[in-house]
Amino acid sequence: MFTGVLQVLKPGKYCIVNVMDIRKKDRFYPLHADLARRMEEVGFIFDDLIIWDRRQEYNNLRTLGYPAVFRLNRIHEFLLIFKKASDSRA
Repeated sequence: MFTGVLQVLKPGKYCIVNVMDIRKKDRFYPLHADLARRMEEVGFIFDDLIIWDRRQEYNNLRTLGYPAVFRLNRIHEFLLIFKKASDSRA
């Protein structure tokens, strides 16, 4: 997935990925965690994580599925910060 990015990225430089976790019907997918693990598998260093609060943009926080199921709208995204190793030749 990001193998090509790693190959062209200069050593010591960063790749930042903006991602939001998702829910499909009854299944929740922690996309930020899955992506971080995959990025490390291809050779990136997981350098930092920023949780981006988007309440001002969404401005409609409410429960979904009430009264059958209690779900909140997502109001945050994750900025995953990865680094290519300084001594990497990939």
